[in-house]
Amino acid sequence: MSVDSQRGETAAQQTQPGTAIIDNMSRGWNRTPAGVALGAAQEGVSAALWTHDKDDVQEVTADPEDAQILIGFPVIPFFSELSCDGDLTFSRVVEPWAPHIIFPGVRPRAIHRGRFAALHIYLPKVVMNAACDELELDGVELIDPKCTPDREIAQIAKQTLREMREGEVLSRMRIDLLAQDLAIQLLRRHSTVATTKTLRQIGSYGRLASWQIKRTTEIIADNLNEDVGLDSLARHAGLSTYHFARAFKASTGMAPHRFLVKLRIDKARELLESTDLPIIEIAAQVGYDDPSYLARLFRREVGVTPAAYRRERRR
Repeated sequence: MSVDSQRGETAAQQTQPGTAIIDNMSRGWNRTPAGVALGAAQEGVSAALWTHDKDDVQEVTADPEDAQILIGFPVIPFFSELSCDGDLTFSRVVEPWAPHIIFPGVRPRAIHRGRFAALHIYLPKVVMNAACDELELDGVELIDPKCTPDREIAQIAKQTLREMREGEVLSRMRIDLLAQDLAIQLLRRHSTVATTKTLRQIGSYGRLASWQIKRTTEIIADNLNEDVGLDSLARHAGLSTYHFARAFKASTGMAPHRFLVKLRIDKARELLESTDLPIIEIAAQVGYDDPSYLARLFRREVGVTPAAYRRERRR
């Protein structure tokens, strides 16, 4: 991707010329401003925030991506003229969070006037194909919404940007779930079968059996300091990742990644009450390399910082 005087932001940091190491790259989540997914597997979703702060005209071009679907979201209103393989897609002021799609094998060219900010989510074809297989859909094609507002998909994009800015390595479970949600919503709302009964019924999965709940929750509890993936839990339950994620939430009342966060916070509370371990070590034991991230998360979940919690419990 070539962009004159443009910045790409990933993982709560604004990259500078010559920056080679990007946080979270080992998880396949973020991309460099050059558009290269360093260390990201083909099956991994990735994202980047592109911004420009000058009141001038910018032309943006990119080589075709054969293995990925690009879903773009304006973060602020700005004028954009987008062409794909030379055919004009739209030319107007785009609304914040209204999505558009650039399909695999297509060469995009955009002209932006003035300041702009756009989030790009790169969804591998294998993720979309897996969603189609799960729903037993054949011959389905996505339809470009061309920056038509879509509240449901906009919520996924906003959550993606919030996660990117957290500064902590995003768990594999969270990445998997965001990718699944995006794939399913695109099929439900912007595909050639978007109005069929099958697509409207997505999410109506049943609950897990008691043995499935027991096995998967024990795996999460026994590996709080590990980055357990959704695919691993689904295999132990004998289900696909799509089926498992939704059945788990129906059975426990929370998504797998939220269940993981709850157990990590509960374990941190236990260690704060019963040991004199420094908070940096407690953070590591519950799966967080950055103790400041644990502190923020702990305060959000419990209402006080870990240090304050320990003091209160030892009075």
